[in-house]
Amino acid sequence: LPKDPKEYKGQWLEKWFQQARQAEKHVQVNTFMLPKGAELTKRILELAKQKGGKFTARAADALAGLIGSDPRLAEQEIEKLLAYLNYQRQVEHDDVEAVTADTAEGNVFFLVDALALQQGPKAMNMLQRLLEQTEASMIFGMFVRQFRLLILARDALERGANEAEIARQTKLHPYVVGKMIPQARRFKLSELEAVYRRLLDLDDEIKKGQISTDLALETFVAAFTTPAV
Repeated sequence: LPKDPKEYKGQWLEKWFQQARQAEKHVQVNTFMLPKGAELTKRILELAKQKGGKFTARAADALAGLIGSDPRLAEQEIEKLLAYLNYQRQVEHDDVEAVTADTAEGNVFFLVDALALQQGPKAMNMLQRLLEQTEASMIFGMFVRQFRLLILARDALERGANEAEIARQTKLHPYVVGKMIPQARRFKLSELEAVYRRLLDLDDEIKKGQISTDLALETFVAAFTTPAV
């Protein structure tokens, strides 16, 4: 169990956790942290083997970077990839890019890439696909997180930090950092900071009921990819 019971959404589980802590003489409470980084990569390789398939180390690393630390999502994506290849060969890096990048977080990453390249129609199309699959509030949160990380990465790059240092500072999987650095280089730090402030302003407008989250996202993407007159 996580050390902080607030990590659980269910109030009943938080209450149970607190009671268990108080009854230390009768209850043994162990902490099990979710696998991350190299540990998650290793877990993916093991799960694939258990399910009768195989991943290359690079493919497992890529999958770990795309799914974060969600073990259920990891198992789901492993099964999807093995089925995609009909268990005929080992899963390669390109397979992960083709199949798992269609998750919400993966799509947000590529959507931001489209924004950086000023590919308006493509970005808007990707946003509409995301809105069909995922709650608008979740997508908005992913946008905020992605641009916050890009600011950290861009700032680190300007200070001469290398990929390993950026991974350590951002606490991100090295695979994610490797994908994020080229994206960060497409923006100036001042541009990223301006985008982040705009997102915070939109968040404030959403909370005040001045604009719906869906419309805020569409407005943001449209404004981002419309050339200044």
